[in-house]
Amino acid sequence: SLLTDRILKSWAPSSKEQVVSKYPGSEIGLIQILGGKKAKDMGPEDYTPKPYLLVQDEMRVTFGKMNILGSALPNILNQLFYQDTYGTASKMGNYECCAKLSVLGGLTCDGPDEFAEIYGMATTTGTYDRTIFGVLPRTWEYNHEWQAPDDANAIRRRPKTCAIPSEIF
Repeated sequence: SLLTDRILKSWAPSSKEQVVSKYPGSEIGLIQILGGKKAKDMGPEDYTPKPYLLVQDEMRVTFGKMNILGSALPNILNQLFYQDTYGTASKMGNYECCAKLSVLGGLTCDGPDEFAEIYGMATTTGTYDRTIFGVLPRTWEYNHEWQAPDDANAIRRRPKTCAIPSEIF
């Protein structure tokens, strides 16, 4: 979408950042997207977490895969929120990945009911808590004239941990 394109043009990732625009069909698919492979093929260098930004213009595709009965895709997304490694075993073999995952995705809905239907049970309720939402009012008018800054003026932000002192409790 135009919005996703604008976000990517106005944000300057570090050189090590892997920006990936793919849709995983399963947990093994996501492991492979994140540079993972069969455990027997993993070397010591493969256990150094690499940053990945998974960009999905329409996350409805991934949520559809998450909604398949028995899918482990929501679980890997939840685990990779807190941890950098994930492994799974199936008839295809043992697969592992080591990645610092961030996700940028769009999800268009007609209203709260459709959002709940798409984002509901498929996310095992954990993905919702790990997401920052941007909701546009119906009256919002899109500015098609906006241009991303050139690389020299791109916004460079590095997230930092927020700590709340125990004295406030």
